[in-house]
Amino acid sequence: MDYKENDNELIYLIREDNEEAFDMLFNKYKPLMIKFSNKYKYKYEMDDMLQECRLGFCKAIETYDETKSVLFSTYLYRCIEKSVLAYLKQMNCKNNKPLIDYVNIDSLPTKYIAYCKTPYDELEEKEYISFIRNFINDLEFEEAIVFELKLNGYSYQVIGDILDMSKKKVDNILVKTRRNFKKYVLNNEVM
Repeated sequence: MDYKENDNELIYLIREDNEEAFDMLFNKYKPLMIKFSNKYKYKYEMDDMLQECRLGFCKAIETYDETKSVLFSTYLYRCIEKSVLAYLKQMNCKNNKPLIDYVNIDSLPTKYIAYCKTPYDELEEKEYISFIRNFINDLEFEEAIVFELKLNGYSYQVIGDILDMSKKKVDNILVKTRRNFKKYVLNNEVM
């Protein structure tokens, strides 16, 4: 079977209980699911994150409507994202664990710091990350969660959805946190 290029044909076959088509589509998007899981990796929860991605994948196959002008890959990404965010929200409420544990702060170097070429640059990078971690540790619980989610690129709306708060409250927390961060930088030596 050679349907690798056409997701719609594979989805049709999957809905007709074709396991080979399911395997082909799953393997095609497996790297996306792994990448998404790594975004939120947590020591003991990686399998759970992958499972949430798989659930999002199955939900996308069930609910995708090829008559709409949305690519399956886009729809799949949204389904996976929604499934993972719902899981994180549930874990945050259920166990009252800090959501910070699920946010990959180690992604800071690649997002916010220029590519390092020397050992000195790498040392500075580690000090900078340590500086930010110390700041986050000094924040109140809610402020720390909002700050880290924003650092990881989430919009105010998504942060509000995850934490069950309004966009305005997210904005107020971030304004206060930015103000505190400026004071923290002025009062402490960064490097």
